[in-house]
Amino acid sequence: MEEKTFNGQPIKRKDLREEFNQKNQRLAKYNTPQKFNQKVKDYCEFYKIPFDDSKYNGSMCFYIGEDNRNQEEQDEAPF
Repeated sequence: MEEKTFNGQPIKRKDLREEFNQKNQRLAKYNTPQKFNQKVKDYCEFYKIPFDDSKYNGSMCFYIGEDNRNQEEQDEAPF
């Protein structure tokens, strides 16, 4: 998780898990989707990183971190 930069954009759960499993092949056989999803949630909660998960374009996705696009829009003057 420390290697990645998250900006609040949707990340497919399956893709993130597969990337993790490729980098950590010894752990892959013990890494069920349910365990992985819970560990991601726990990590974000521990480090107080904004987190949400929901469906996006038919796939379950994580939303991790602040959405930079929304922050830029909020920083602009309303007029």
